[in-house]
Amino acid sequence: MKYFDETSFYKSESKESGYKYYNLIRGGVFTDGGFLYGVPYKNGKMHKVDDITGVKAENETNTRELDDFNDCTCGVRVRFCTDAETVALRAGLKRKWAFRKMNLYNSSGFDFYQVADGKYCHGTVTGPEEGKQFFEDIIHIKPDYPVQIYLPNYNSVHTFEIGIPDGCWFGEAPGYKVKKPVVFYGNSITQGAAASRSGNSFPNIVSRKLDCDILNYSFSGACKGERKMAQTIAGQDMAAMVIDYTRNARVMEEFRARYPAFYKIIRDAHPAIPIIFLGGFHCPPQYDEVIYQLYESEAKAGRNVFYISQNELFKKEEKFYLSMDGTHYTDMGMFRVAKSIVNILQGRIEE
Repeated sequence: MKYFDETSFYKSESKESGYKYYNLIRGGVFTDGGFLYGVPYKNGKMHKVDDITGVKAENETNTRELDDFNDCTCGVRVRFCTDAETVALRAGLKRKWAFRKMNLYNSSGFDFYQVADGKYCHGTVTGPEEGKQFFEDIIHIKPDYPVQIYLPNYNSVHTFEIGIPDGCWFGEAPGYKVKKPVVFYGNSITQGAAASRSGNSFPNIVSRKLDCDILNYSFSGACKGERKMAQTIAGQDMAAMVIDYTRNARVMEEFRARYPAFYKIIRDAHPAIPIIFLGGFHCPPQYDEVIYQLYESEAKAGRNVFYISQNELFKKEEKFYLSMDGTHYTDMGMFRVAKSIVNILQGRIEE
């Protein structure tokens, strides 16, 4: 692992000799879309929402979180193929400290997988130590197997480069089995807190289990079901939608009005796709009642809807081990939620 200050990081002589570097993100703008997946806003910027001001107008109490997390790379993946046995990963990050409720391998980590015989196999994870923003690491991989790297869940990647040894080839990985993305909207848990590493958030697990693209519109502490957010999400061409909106809903009257309205905007734009409602975990029961009543009404009307109670996923005696603070899931908690989503969507979304 090598660390740099900002000036030395951008000097060409600081790069590993014997490697050719492919610049995929520069200044928060992705430079080659053929290798990058999961960026909701497709005009080059690493943003979830192009213009966040409309969302902030409906959520005046969480404007800082909306700004902070709009360019976080939760759900973003880099995919490529090479015949090399090592690759160099160079990254420049926005935040130099770990985010609360998680370790650095989640908040600022780059999680490596490779695909063999249709299965995703975990390789390793890398990331900077506390107080560092600019680093380079050499990663050993198996040649000729597609590589997938999950970018950090709670940091913004301003610069990202992959170095390939001289004489080796570098190209795009095969596409996903499911072409259209599964879209997630949610809170800190849906963004990834508090998995051990970035690839173990439940949306990222779903991406591997279904071999599908995903888009993750999650805003830690600021998931409020804004109309503008729903309109933004509804503009995506998607295979399915997962709504995890309860834990940031502090006012019952607001939640009762916003939840059905948020769903309706998505449903009107996508009449046929599966939409999964996630009930709350350790939330007051009246919130789940709102969600379940909407689910029952839509199911009776023949809509393609599903309901998952996150409380019922876990046996009572296990809850101490499935979350780190009674709310934010450990890896096993994330896996349980992902598995329940996969069980519903498998066979119900077009490949």
